[in-house]
Amino acid sequence: MKLIKNIKLIGLSLLAFGVYSCDDDETVIETADVGGYATPISTITVLDQAVDIPIDLFTGSGVSFQSIEVQDEEGNTLTTATISGDEATFNSSSLGEFSFGEDNAPTGSFDVRLVSQLSNGKTLDDGFSINVGHAISLGEVEEVPFDPGNEEEDALLEYNVETVGATVDALDLEWKVGSEGTYSVDDTELDLEEGVINISSLDRDAYNLSPGDTLYYRFTAHSGELVDQVETSTIFTESEEDDGEGDGEDDASL
Repeated sequence: MKLIKNIKLIGLSLLAFGVYSCDDDETVIETADVGGYATPISTITVLDQAVDIPIDLFTGSGVSFQSIEVQDEEGNTLTTATISGDEATFNSSSLGEFSFGEDNAPTGSFDVRLVSQLSNGKTLDDGFSINVGHAISLGEVEEVPFDPGNEEEDALLEYNVETVGATVDALDLEWKVGSEGTYSVDDTELDLEEGVINISSLDRDAYNLSPGDTLYYRFTAHSGELVDQVETSTIFTESEEDDGEGDGEDDASL
């Protein structure tokens, strides 16, 4: 919230001088000159398919937003935002299906236009991209010595789960050895927001690991009927005295 407040303060200061920096200088000067501008949040997640998306509103003295239409690239009205003070919202369900590209990927972006009517009789018409990313983010642990005694410090896999408005009901963890392996449920109890898995402390025998093997983890977050899934992998490297073989594959993500 502190970052948002700072952005708003900067935006109001720039608006007072009639200057606001972005790629298209002509559009920016025109936006500032009309007495205000609107900026939607730039990133939501695959779980945020029916939540209110915030739009920050910046206006000069005595100017207010009267209406904001959310349109697609062709100018078709998707919905009308609800205005309350210095913020407006519209529901993400109006954006359409969360399926992108020829492979129907769950992540991608929506291109929208905000057409706003101001109390001074002027109109804003600006384009924005709303990116759709994973709700789950993972740190990286590329490799771990198979022999724990060869480590200077523990290899920790960090995870974070964050949405704009969707409630995460459950977070599952699965594992497998090698890309051709079959995922098994991991009984580790995970916090729904953030946590750490100590890969160094894993029981090599329990996971049937050998030097050179690649261990895959798959995290699945649930929100109602919606799911978000990400995958990562770690190679258990051989020490000089080890002669074992494994698949030694690189990290992958869904």
